[in-house]
Amino acid sequence: VGPDVGRDPIAVDLYERGSALWRQRGEGPNRQAVKLLTQAVERDDTYAAAWSALATAWITLPTYSDEVSASEATDEALLAADRALQLDATLVEARSIMASVAKGRGDWLSSERIYREALRVDPDNTSLLLWFAGHYREVGFINEAVNLTDAALALEPNSPPILSEIAMNHYQLGHVEQAQEMLDYLWFSLGVETLGGVMTVMIP
Repeated sequence: VGPDVGRDPIAVDLYERGSALWRQRGEGPNRQAVKLLTQAVERDDTYAAAWSALATAWITLPTYSDEVSASEATDEALLAADRALQLDATLVEARSIMASVAKGRGDWLSSERIYREALRVDPDNTSLLLWFAGHYREVGFINEAVNLTDAALALEPNSPPILSEIAMNHYQLGHVEQAQEMLDYLWFSLGVETLGGVMTVMIP
């Protein structure tokens, strides 16, 4: 029996559409994802997966938009993540929000501990692997970041977000030519533009 069986079908539809929009990246899709996921939890306050997705959508929104402050987005994300974990303590993406906030506040040890706990629950979660890789890259542990992105790549061999992370690792290691080759592949072969680690699909 799936987790959505017996739930309000409108709430499930809002959750699925909001999650799909978030995966598209960019300001417009991310804003719409927040809107739809908010509607989903308003219809069903016990929908843990929707609360977790809403937390993720909030935490990434300032990446794309200057109109939302990082502090506002963090507060909203923490509220949603806390609600998600109250309903289902195994939700690793909600737990990763806690890690991201800890990192943002300079508590690197707590952030690392939370990421490790989340990966023990869901070791094949590529988003989680990438976020943990970013954590290590920011503190200068590039070998750990490379290992995590390689693990993610093995799971999703042609994923643009993963390939973008690998390009960033190459730059950090001083492998400029390899990094540029990866970016050229993303730009010209996959039609994806990378700007400061943020990717948007190029519209012809």
